[in-house]
Amino acid sequence: MLYVNKITDDPDQQITLIGEAGQQISFNLYFDPTQNGWFADISWGTWQVTGFQILVGPNVWRQWKNIITFGLMVTSSDGYDPAYIEDFASGRIQLYLLNASDVQAVEAEFFE
Repeated sequence: MLYVNKITDDPDQQITLIGEAGQQISFNLYFDPTQNGWFADISWGTWQVTGFQILVGPNVWRQWKNIITFGLMVTSSDGYDPAYIEDFASGRIQLYLLNASDVQAVEAEFFE
């Protein structure tokens, strides 16, 4: 599990996540004030998702577990979803890139 600690309160951020075996995952994270939330465009190889809302969960990319070998855990210090531009910078919301074994552990603990 890799803590993504480079997120600031900038409303539009381009982050490259490096997964197992050097996988490069392009992660465009942006805040939408009209929705009071954070969203992301994600791409890895030919796989792409746009407009994905960031919400608290043990593996918010679980719906693609048969396509991708990694996941994303989103945690909150107070249990609420991201809703403010400073949520990541303040540490209230944390993102973790999950590797394949982390994804299996999350599956076993939360979904089986």
